[in-house]
Amino acid sequence: MFREELISHRKINGAIRDIVITSQTSHLKNVLKLIGCCLEFKYAAMVYEDAGIELLTDLLYSNCDNFFPWKSRLKVAADIAYVIAYLHAAFPRPVIYNRELRTDKVIIDRFGVTKMFDFSNSVMLPPGEFQVKDVLLVDCINMDPEYAKSKTVNQKTDVYSIGLLLLNLLAGQQSIWPHPVDEIVRISKCDTGFLQKDQLKHYVDQKITEEGGNEAEIQLQDFLDIAYRCIQEKGEDRPDMMTVAKALRKIEKSGHRS
Repeated sequence: MFREELISHRKINGAIRDIVITSQTSHLKNVLKLIGCCLEFKYAAMVYEDAGIELLTDLLYSNCDNFFPWKSRLKVAADIAYVIAYLHAAFPRPVIYNRELRTDKVIIDRFGVTKMFDFSNSVMLPPGEFQVKDVLLVDCINMDPEYAKSKTVNQKTDVYSIGLLLLNLLAGQQSIWPHPVDEIVRISKCDTGFLQKDQLKHYVDQKITEEGGNEAEIQLQDFLDIAYRCIQEKGEDRPDMMTVAKALRKIEKSGHRS
């Protein structure tokens, strides 16, 4: 009974956090607008806008012949990074998204616009502090190594999460077991040390390289570089979120040159 009450309490608190954060970011085109919340069920049910949605998970890991283009993956990465950078910079106290940036928490609407949703695990840093103790990430599969040691989250926790998302966008339809991203994280924990940047190429969806020419190859190299920097074991070795967002937008725009 106690466990069920604890879960219920967490879900209620999560719904409150989701409402608060989403309502303050709904003006962003890359955040799914929250219409309301229904409390007539056991747990709060969030009601979002009807955007004609398709989960990023389905686009990346579908077994059908449809291929999610490299340019679309770049746009998704840049859009999500700017939402997270906004959370870090636009509030008096930075907001940490504080969960795996999973592909099932991202949708593409009928117009091809990236939309994030579910801010239920977000946490606001205390005044004057750069990190905060939190236990909401305990069930994450590929958690930030620093969080695993200290159970504290900070802005670099989100940077690690965006790095994992970038790796998922790179791996794409290679949804074999072990999944490429899981394999990368596993190798990073071995005594031999972390993967070198060049080794990440082996985990890239081959259809990406088949799709583009020299331009795509250059973009891919830059994308690999920022992903590699984001997943460094020590937070101090990772870039800040705004640097990541600007780098990804620059890579995306490089493909629009005439």
